[in-house]
Amino acid sequence: MLWNHLHVRSISLFALALAISLSGCGGGSSSKKKAPAVSLLQLSSGTYTIAEGGGSMTITASRSGPSAGAVSVAYATSNGTATAGSDYTASSGTLNWADLDLADKTFTVTIMDDMSVEADETVNLTLSGPTGANLGPQATAVLTITDDDVAGTLQFSAASYGIGEAGGMIAINVTRVGGVGNAVSVDYATSDGSAVAPGDYTPAMGTLNWLAGDSTNKSFNVTIIDDGDVEGDETINLTLSNAGGGATLGSPITADIGIADNDTPPAGAVQLISTTFSVIEGGGTIDITVSRTGGSTGAVSVDYRTADNTATAGMDYNATSGTLNWLDADVADKFFTVAIIDDVVMEGDETVDLTLSNPLGGVALGTQSMATLTIVDNDGPSAGDLQFSTATYLAGAYSDPWVITVSRTGGSAGAVTVDYATSDGTALAASDYTAALGTLSWADTDTADKTFTVTITDDVLAEGNEDLNLTLSNPTGGALLGTPSAAVLTIQEGWVKFPGNPVLNPSPGPAWDDDFVFDPAVLSPASGFPNYGMWFAGEEQGVNGSSLGYASSSDGVTWVKDASNPVLVPGASGSWDDTFISGPCVLYDSTTSTYMMYYVGEDVAGVPQVGLATSTDRVTWTKEPTNPVLGLGAPGSWDAGATAFPCVVEDGGTFNMWYTGVDVFAPGGVVQIGYAASTDGVTWTRWATNPIMIPDSNPASFDNPGVGVARVIEDGFPTFRMLYNGGLSVMGMNREEVGYAVSNDGGITWMKYQDATGLPVPTLTVGAPGDWDDNVIFLATWDSIAPSELWYDAEGSSGGGIGYATHP
Repeated sequence: MLWNHLHVRSISLFALALAISLSGCGGGSSSKKKAPAVSLLQLSSGTYTIAEGGGSMTITASRSGPSAGAVSVAYATSNGTATAGSDYTASSGTLNWADLDLADKTFTVTIMDDMSVEADETVNLTLSGPTGANLGPQATAVLTITDDDVAGTLQFSAASYGIGEAGGMIAINVTRVGGVGNAVSVDYATSDGSAVAPGDYTPAMGTLNWLAGDSTNKSFNVTIIDDGDVEGDETINLTLSNAGGGATLGSPITADIGIADNDTPPAGAVQLISTTFSVIEGGGTIDITVSRTGGSTGAVSVDYRTADNTATAGMDYNATSGTLNWLDADVADKFFTVAIIDDVVMEGDETVDLTLSNPLGGVALGTQSMATLTIVDNDGPSAGDLQFSTATYLAGAYSDPWVITVSRTGGSAGAVTVDYATSDGTALAASDYTAALGTLSWADTDTADKTFTVTITDDVLAEGNEDLNLTLSNPTGGALLGTPSAAVLTIQEGWVKFPGNPVLNPSPGPAWDDDFVFDPAVLSPASGFPNYGMWFAGEEQGVNGSSLGYASSSDGVTWVKDASNPVLVPGASGSWDDTFISGPCVLYDSTTSTYMMYYVGEDVAGVPQVGLATSTDRVTWTKEPTNPVLGLGAPGSWDAGATAFPCVVEDGGTFNMWYTGVDVFAPGGVVQIGYAASTDGVTWTRWATNPIMIPDSNPASFDNPGVGVARVIEDGFPTFRMLYNGGLSVMGMNREEVGYAVSNDGGITWMKYQDATGLPVPTLTVGAPGDWDDNVIFLATWDSIAPSELWYDAEGSSGGGIGYATHP
């Protein structure tokens, strides 16, 4: 009804207006006249688009309305983001229409095609100064020039190159494909594969350059050294990096050069394996070993013989001589036997000369063609045997130094010594360990173990397990070399997971932690306490929130949860930590007998910040009144969205905190690690150049999505070691694993554990498909005093919990 009422009213108003217009003030027609209509001149569109290589663009102007009379309008171009003379040719002039002419008119803008990689650019188009007409609403427009230049991709021409050892020099080609816009560059470098510089090749590094428009291959040379050594075929690694000028790295950007060995294997050399041998007078016999090294071509032989020194053949030993033989390709050790005569004369130790001679078949005599056999008198007090405590030692890549034990057994008469030395196996001195060489001494009647140390070099390179050799030699004072007198020290990388994982599981429901247990923090007995203590986060099924509990253990594997759990709970409603309490880091202040727990608190909005609580008994905690002690960063900063997962280390009165920050706590936020310092553990000052660790830029890196959850230990200031999580993202789930890094400047600059190409790789990885931890490994914590143990939380096919791993 409302719509009908308004309709009737509008008709009556229209009739009234019509009557007034017909009658006028004097009853006749109106004397006013309308102005004559004129043409409208305007551009046919408000936007035009042309590719940079399109040549020219035709711009159309139209005339609408009355066509009477001749009309005109001026047109002109002007710079938008494009520049006249370099991006286009400026254009201006006049468009004209004759009387009755309504046809469209055009003008042309010429585009200049450069080789620069640049964003799309714009030109302004304007109509002005119409004559005999008016400007229409579309008197201006924008012409967009779309860039058609790309810088292209740079890569090796092949993944493998080959050259003979005597080839001298090989040229390595690098190609540019997919575009020639801009001048571009790329760095190249060689590195050792099985070939080692400078003995096998001359290292090469530098930069290759292309001008804009240049797509020809560039090359660099690698010089091969013809060393004459029999070493088999070897390889050199090649790498491209740092593409510049807008170019990208293509594939392959790593390659290798295979060097074909040109040295014919010789017959080799034969020699005694040592210059000294020893045997107890009552030992019966001793086998003397002879080795063939450096070649295996052809059948060869060597003669051996014994001769008197202070020992007498027929009285102290049985003389022997003969020939040892090797077949073609045979490199197995050979031996001959010397029989010892056990008399009852107290005569002291005596010696026999051993000699190799007359090598045949092209084989040479090695440097150890003569040796001395000592017959240790058994008719008086014994000096004993000297040997390693074990034939195998296992050291960790993070261990520094490693202790090697040598024992004296079977006698203690007299002062004795023995020399020790390390030598390369797959581990290399200087790069993997520090060579050790020296002498161990025992006084008369002394049977205490003696030790020497091998310092392991933490080079943060993922190289796998490596071995070095340990050798005892030259016993004196009548002592003999026992068994073993040679041993192997293995440097182990990575962590060994406990086969009975997880070691801490959710409690049977209903309970405060019957859904998940996670975020462990552990103090071990090495910290001066009678047992292990673990603080961990727990969630209850169907409850939105988490609290912290405590458990104890005698071995770090079997844990008993405290009856008073949870020991720290969220704050009152409306407080900064009223929903989630997690991510604890606990340290002990021995001067005040106080535990300090830094933790993550979240409110109902889910915003993480860092708080502090203290305790004297591990289970009763008091929150710091000024919490949070580390709040969000300034708006727009790298940690403006969240501060979380604190790790605090106290050193010389300074509290050092490494924490996780997020710029925006929403999908797409960047997770990184920052540093802060404090003199009281409550008031913190952020590092001016935070963040101090960022995600790796290579998408293939495990920590490219984000880095966080740092757990740091001090290894003698200014050296710090860090376990951290890679693969973190805000509101998302990735394959999260644990990385390792080292700092030598007080915890600010970090070197990540990486492979030979420089790609960061994890040190603790998810399990095999079907394992309890095959999906995500999150927070891994190690004890600051005993970094050979860690505890971590994980999720996988069979649930989740807290696991345990060890490192030598």
